[in-house]
Amino acid sequence: GKIYCCGTAAGPAFEGAQIKHGTRATLGAIHQVEIENSELKIYTIGDVAPRGVCGTGLIDALACLIKGGSIASNGRLQKDNHLLSSRIQAEGKSPYFVLSHDPQIIVTQEDISQLQLAKAALQAGRKVLLHQAKREESDIDQVILAGAFGSFINPESAMTVGIIPRVETVLSVGNASLLGAKKALLSKVFREKVENLAKKAQYVELSARADFQEYFYEALIFEKN
Repeated sequence: GKIYCCGTAAGPAFEGAQIKHGTRATLGAIHQVEIENSELKIYTIGDVAPRGVCGTGLIDALACLIKGGSIASNGRLQKDNHLLSSRIQAEGKSPYFVLSHDPQIIVTQEDISQLQLAKAALQAGRKVLLHQAKREESDIDQVILAGAFGSFINPESAMTVGIIPRVETVLSVGNASLLGAKKALLSKVFREKVENLAKKAQYVELSARADFQEYFYEALIFEKN
């Protein structure tokens, strides 16, 4: 019957910003990546030639690298003899992963580092809330994803990367804040319910917590699924 909440600064990586070939979710953006019959398949918005990769595509690509064994636990790309090895190339000492050959769309080692920082922030925030509630990650029954990004993200990829915990039920509810605002304007009963909910919620300020940094550094590691 208790509610705990926090906000984590995950940066703009999930929106395709500060990513070499990152883009918003517009025409030509690679929004989905999967391994099918040992082959990498990419899908673009509008089914046209790729012009970049957006947040959901980046998470899918990272999940494929983890599943294919082409990324070490510290986030470093590793060629060896893994499933996607032929797509890992290097410019000097900087390795990169080829999503598309023509035109060439790549995910660099620096891109992976940006995603690593973003996922670690989310994971650490979750750990702090669980600690505050005296609960374990295994106690989580359901994850609710809101917003446009939450509506299009592949839950399995998000769990593989570590953005959300591995649970049986993941719900995508779209723009929940806008829907809630509309309902609050139209219903006094609902508005009172929301006000009571807000009073009940306990906000946890992460910047004041020493354990956030500890959880953050632990969360930089990619766990094998």
